[in-house]
Amino acid sequence: ISVLTHCNTGSLATAGYGTALGVVRALHEMGKLECCYACETRPYNQGARLTAFELVHDGLPATLLVDSAAAALMAQGKVDAVVVGADRVVANGDTANKIGTYSHAVAAKHHNIPFFIAAPTTTLDAYLAVGDQIEIEQRPAEEITHFKGQRVVVQGIKVWNPCFDVTPGTLIEGIITEKGVVPRDAGTGRHQVAKFIAAQQQQQVNGHAEAANSSNGCSKSNNSSSVLALDAAGVVSFLASRPDLAARVGPAGSESSWTVKEVGDGNINFVYIVMGPSGGVCLKQALPFVRCVGEDWPLSQDRCRIEAEALQLGHGLCSLHVPEVRGV
Repeated sequence: ISVLTHCNTGSLATAGYGTALGVVRALHEMGKLECCYACETRPYNQGARLTAFELVHDGLPATLLVDSAAAALMAQGKVDAVVVGADRVVANGDTANKIGTYSHAVAAKHHNIPFFIAAPTTTLDAYLAVGDQIEIEQRPAEEITHFKGQRVVVQGIKVWNPCFDVTPGTLIEGIITEKGVVPRDAGTGRHQVAKFIAAQQQQQVNGHAEAANSSNGCSKSNNSSSVLALDAAGVVSFLASRPDLAARVGPAGSESSWTVKEVGDGNINFVYIVMGPSGGVCLKQALPFVRCVGEDWPLSQDRCRIEAEALQLGHGLCSLHVPEVRGV
């Protein structure tokens, strides 16, 4: 099976196995993957910079192509299915994802190629009825007008640079989650997102009740409960306790002058930039669970390992632009 995908949905963007790229990995493990076609994903090139790296790192058969070549590839009969991730899936199955996804869905429909969404259940949003209600972010014009800091487009041209587009649920063959595939109405074919969410919530309630009844009042231990997410104050204390790292920020006793800026999402990505009189460090913490969900949703540490390996490789190739990576 040959699969086309868009943007990055693997370990570097999600956690461990990945979503859409997790489907690709599963096909490979089953011996059924002929090729994964990764679109470069303009304008920020997540497909070229991240997905291509993961595919080569894992030894999967893969080919990189520009976004605008996807329809031509489908016309040649080289694509059996399209699998992409999602940033939000609303009640009728309309799905917001990286810009360019809608174009792939339209092309896939024309060529009778099934188009799938692979996303965690936390991406499902039954409170919004249709995709038109999703607010689409506009990205900086410089992502299109500049290359490596240099303007490559004539001054005065206007730029329209949406981060996402919305693919209608009618173009989506199936919505795959870690809890199964979202069911579709037998008559209308509409994706039943709200019904699926309600069923999962009820199963969770039933599971907690069964666990409570079987525990006989004994608490259940969980190894991840001892891991705490760092905050701004915690980052300073953490670095101060490690002299080799603290020296890069400032001398001993200068901690009160350090500044901490959080640049991660505070849910899966815990990233802090710490600056002081001697320089700065960027610290990333990889929790073994998703904070907004809790310890019931564990995370593999592979995501952090793969990212660190990519940065170490980049530092070796271009130390001027990629910082040194130290594991702690």
